[in-house]
Formats: sequence, structure tokens, C-alpha cells
Amino acid sequence: MNKVFAIFTFLLSSAIYATGAGVNNPPTTVSNVELNRYFGSWYEIVRIPNSFQDNTTKDRFGRCYDTIAEYAPLRKNKLSVKNTCIRYNETEDATMIDVAEAIGKSVENSGNAKLKVNFTGFALLRWTGFGDANYWILGLGPTNNEGLYSWAFVGSPDRKFGWILSRTKKINNSQMKIIKNLIIEKGYSLGSFINSRKT
Repeated sequence: MNKVFAIFTFLLSSAIYATGAGVNNPPTTVSNVELNRYFGSWYEIVRIPNSFQDNTTKDRFGRCYDTIAEYAPLRKNKLSVKNTCIRYNETEDATMIDVAEAIGKSVENSGNAKLKVNFTGFALLRWTGFGDANYWILGLGPTNNEGLYSWAFVGSPDRKFGWILSRTKKINNSQMKIIKNLIIEKGYSLGSFINSRKT
């Protein structure tokens, strides 16, 4: 994993953790998430810009595009997270692959709709909870032919972070209309999100 990417991810995790408590009027999550329908690969469609995906690396590669998020079950009710993105240089004639990996766990009594995700890479920090990031599932699309959720709206208690994920690279117009209405309903601004796909 690129060291800069790892450091920014760690700082982000700490920031979200610090702001998760005491947030006034946080968005409501879905009531329940069947994790077996959530596991697998997702394409990131849009996101709110953040410091670890929209930074420039020391080698002058720019923001992340075409992020793929992969979730898989682990022992002791934990899950693995792997985020892979493509970064382009200034002239877009060269690319690099960035990978960030984390361990997640469900927050008790949240119906698996609130997760703590830790990108620090250190077992001791994970054990203490330092660096745990709030990962709240605010909306889910209908299940697809494989019985998996077709899209997900992920955010944070303070609404500073947000992602729309999909099982496919594009979301049809009818479902996108539902998602946009949901974004507004949850207290987010549509204008805060940017397109994060090049392919």
C-alpha cells in the first residue's frame, strides 16, 4: 500500500472516530443489514471528496478514480475491507494502483448498519479501538439476481463523508433518482458529491 495513502487513511479514521460521538442530529441508518448480501465487490460511483482519496501522492499522482471496494467475512464476527483505486499523473499518461486494507466490526445493537472500520494496520490499535472509523450504512438498494444488495449509500455521523456504491459501474436512472432523494432526506447536499469514475 502506498505510504502516503496509508497515512491519510489513518488520519481520516482517527478524525471520523473523534467526531462520531456527540454529533447533533446524525443521519438515520437502515434498520438492518444482512451482511451476506453486503459482502463482495462494489464499484464506487460518487463520493464526497476526502483527504485520503483526493490527495496528490509524493510521486505527483492525483486523486483516486474507479475505486473498487471488497468486503469479506472473517472470524469472530469481523470483516475484511479492501479498497483499490487508480491514480493518474498530471498528463494522464501514467497510472498507479493504490490499495488500502482494513478490518471492520459491527457496532452492537445496530443491526449491522453501523460498522467500525480500522485502516491502521496495527493489531494493538485495532484492539484498543484507536483509529476506528464510523462507517454507517444509510441506504440500500433492492437485491439483484444474485441476492446481493444492488447499491449502498454509506456515510458518517457528521455527514462529512459519503459514498454511493453499486454492484455495477452504472446505476439506472430510476434507482439514481431514489438515491438522490435519499441523499437529501439524510441531510446531505447533492452538490457535495463528485463523480469518481473514469471507466
